[in-house]
Formats: sequence, structure tokens, C-alpha cells
Amino acid sequence: VKPDGLGTENDAEAEIEGIVTLFISPAEFYVGNVHVQTTSGTVFEHGTPEEIATGVKLEIEGPLVNSVLIAEKVEFKDSLKLESDVASMNTSTNDAGTLTLVGFPGVTVSVSSQTKIEGENSLRRFSDIHLTDHLKIRGRPGSHTTIIVTDVVRTSSSESVVLQGPLDSAVNPNVVILGISVDTTTIADNQFTGVGAVPIGRGNFFGSLAPKNVVEIRGMRTSAGLAWREARLHQ
Repeated sequence: VKPDGLGTENDAEAEIEGIVTLFISPAEFYVGNVHVQTTSGTVFEHGTPEEIATGVKLEIEGPLVNSVLIAEKVEFKDSLKLESDVASMNTSTNDAGTLTLVGFPGVTVSVSSQTKIEGENSLRRFSDIHLTDHLKIRGRPGSHTTIIVTDVVRTSSSESVVLQGPLDSAVNPNVVILGISVDTTTIADNQFTGVGAVPIGRGNFFGSLAPKNVVEIRGMRTSAGLAWREARLHQ
């Protein structure tokens, strides 16, 4: 059920999926406009209460009581996606460490022993990753500009770059995601799409944006830097 569609009537079984828009504490926060509370009995999947923060995508199940969703289960979902070449690495163990990607300065990618790692040339663990490898990464927001990675895939060398995550802010022609400002002036009008990949044009795209909408930007690396080619609003 969409976060805006739960209503106010009590319901023994309710479910929402969306982005945390207001964080008060791990025991109290909002997903969209839905007030959520967790309890000592709440079950957390793929994350911990300490990882709940503004911008994190969650699926929550439980009863709706007096307009408050009492979470019986909280499942962490991937809202972040990055694709580029490895720029730097810091290995802590064979199975864990941090890295940065070309074109995304200031963003730290944190890989743990729980991260699913796969791809070409027998990629199985963090120590198998090398500088300049081309990676596709999925994860969720951590503290500040750190990404907690759930999946890493190494692919053939490519100039493609992808940045997807909850929107920090937007003023045409710029969007800011993960603290990274993207200038969209190189994107053609018909390459701005809405939910369902329907072309909506630049004006409608920026007019539709709200804080913490999930936005995907795609482009290419060139000798002059990054050239963005597509912008898509996911929700």
C-alpha cells in the first residue's frame, strides 16, 4: 500500500513500503506521511534499528492503531544504486572494506562480510576487487555519505555511470543526491521520465520532485568528466 493511502481507520494488518521522511528515533519515525513506531518485539530484516535514518527505504508490516503503524516487521530495502570504476580502496579484511568510485567524490562505499559479491573473473570477496574495476552497487544509506552495500557486481569495462538515491534537493537544472550535485543541462528534454519510465519533460520532472523522492541519473564518463544523459523519477 502506498504510504499516503493507509487512511486513519484502525486495521489489524497494514503494510507500507517507502522512504523515511522524518527520523525521530529508531522507535519513532515517518515513512511518507505515515507515523511508525517500533517496539521491543519488532523484527528487523537486512538491517538494525540503528541503521534507520532519513532517506532509508523500508517495508513495514503491522497493525494500524489510531493512525500509527505499530511495526511488527521492518525490512530494509535498497534505495541506492551506483555504477562506475573503483577510484580507491581501503581493505580491512578479505571480506570487508571501503572504496570510492570515479565521479562520486565524498561518497564512501562500505562492503561487509554480509554483502553479496559476484561478477566476472571469479569475484567472490572484497579482496578480489581491484582499482579501476567497473562495479554495479546496490545498497542503502548509512551515516553521512556512507553507503551500506548489499550487492556488488563486477562487469566488463564500461564508461557508464549511474547515480540513484533519495533526493536531497533540486533547483532546475541541478539535483543533489548523496550530497553530489548533478547538472542536468546535458540531458535532452525527452530523456526526463516519470514513474514507469514515461517521458514527462524537464519542466514536469522538476515540478514533480519532492524531498526524498528516489531519482536515478544515468550518463557516461568522458575525457571532460561526467556527461549525464537520462533522469528518471522512481517515486
